[in-house]
Order: sequence, then structure tokens, then C-alpha cells
Amino acid sequence: MTLTCYQTLEDQDNADHIEKYGPFLCKRPDTWLGDGYYFWDSNIDWAHDWGRFYSKNGYVICSAQVHLDDAVFDLFGNVAHQGIFERAYDALRGRTHSEITVPQVLVAMKKLGTFRYNAIRAFDEPRSVFTLRYNLKGSEQLVIGQRVQICLINKNNLLSQTFRIVFPEKYVV
Repeated sequence: MTLTCYQTLEDQDNADHIEKYGPFLCKRPDTWLGDGYYFWDSNIDWAHDWGRFYSKNGYVICSAQVHLDDAVFDLFGNVAHQGIFERAYDALRGRTHSEITVPQVLVAMKKLGTFRYNAIRAFDEPRSVFTLRYNLKGSEQLVIGQRVQICLINKNNLLSQTFRIVFPEKYVV
């Protein structure tokens, strides 16, 4: 499966540099999925929300084609991968009494050699999700609107020559 994904960047009035050298590696200490090239999966609105919230001087959004294959650890669309992650979390939880974060579980998996993927796809449930009950008797719900991110650990899943600026208009060719 190939998806159009979006990377949000700080606007530093360097559009030529962005298109020549992008996408850009994120190594912040508070990354959700560890170091990597972060993209919003298919929804440009999430890229705009991120830019408005985190950018002081404006932002740029670039699109790229990302291919999802067996080398993607898919915590959004692969139930088996969710089970692998949950078992790794349980093992880590048994060795510590402190709160555990998603990146800590991924780091533990990498150290154990059980993580052999080029990318991670994961989601969260922001306040704006839409839920609809399956039936009036139960409490189970369909959840729509989870924000989905893809973190490319390397650029292997990025289709070459597809990274380009799509916002703001002043940089779009």
C-alpha cells in the first residue's frame, strides 16, 4: 500500500533547501516513536494542526509517497504487531516500577533484537475523534479520526523524488 503522507517543518524561508534535502530527521528527546522521519498519514489537516501549535514563525508542509510493506511495524493496522508490542510492554513492566512510555518499549525491542523494521506506524486518539456505537445494547464503539503517524527509521519506504512542498502557497511550484 502506498500513501500520501505529510511532514510539517518550521518555516525558515528556505524552500529550495527543503525540497533538495528533505525529508528531515527528527531527533528531539520527546519523539513519540524514537528518532526518525515523521509523517502524518494521509491527512493534511493533522500537519496543519501540528504546524499551528508548534511553530512560532510559521510552517511548511511537504508531501511524500510512503510505501507500507512488511518492513513497517504497524501499530495502527496490524493486530499481530499490536500483540507483539503488548507482550514487549508486559515484559518491560515486569522489570520496572516506573511509568513506561511508547519509545521505551520500542528501544527495549531494538535492544533484544526483536525489532527488525524500517518504519513504525502508530496512532493516538485526540479529543476530536468521532465515535459511533455498534448497537444500542453494548458499549463497543467504532472510532474514527485517530491521528496516524509514520516514523521512517530510514528512507527505505519513501518513494524517491516525491518529497515536495504543498503549503504555504508562496513555495508551491
